[in-house]
Amino acid sequence: TLYHLLTNRPPFDGSARQVLDQVIAGKVTPPHDRSRRIPVGLSAICVKAMHREPSARYTTPRDLAQDIERWLADESITARRDSLVTHTRRWLKRHPALATTLALLALVSLSLMAARIREANRLRAIAATDFVHAEERLAVRDFVEAARLLNQVQGQLKNRSDLADLSARASELSKRVGSLAQADQSVKDFRSFAEAALRLENATDSQSILETLSS
Repeated sequence: TLYHLLTNRPPFDGSARQVLDQVIAGKVTPPHDRSRRIPVGLSAICVKAMHREPSARYTTPRDLAQDIERWLADESITARRDSLVTHTRRWLKRHPALATTLALLALVSLSLMAARIREANRLRAIAATDFVHAEERLAVRDFVEAARLLNQVQGQLKNRSDLADLSARASELSKRVGSLAQADQSVKDFRSFAEAALRLENATDSQSILETLSS
């Protein structure tokens, strides 16, 4: 039998009674379990051919022969469902040109992805430095330079949806700079007005008053 050809031993071992019990129970040890050198597909064909239930066996010897021929041709067999890896391997074998094209496309895609990640990391490093410098300029009330740095960050992050968190931070800091600059200008305007009022109050003649008003 096919089983004996593959394993060099009968499918059932033991005394006559033990063999009969194994036949009735349908307990067949797959050839692949007896020797890992036996291909899994061929082992599955053998087990199907010896199945206890007639409905689960090959209908005719021709069906068995065709399954063996499919296995020899490295095609899918009815005795065993192909795994995704096996199915993919066979598809690639049947379409080598397309497989090569897909591999090249995948390689290009990975290269572009890696380049985009490197660029994103570079922009993050630059933005982090500019944020620090902008905070330093804010501390000394240099609003013009702080605004320039933040505008620079926003320009670099334009159309970079993957860096939306940095864009949001730059926008938030820009609003903060604008509010502080406006408040600082209001203080300066008020101080100038107060100084002018004080000089006007201390003026003693018309000429001094005119000079104070003109200043």
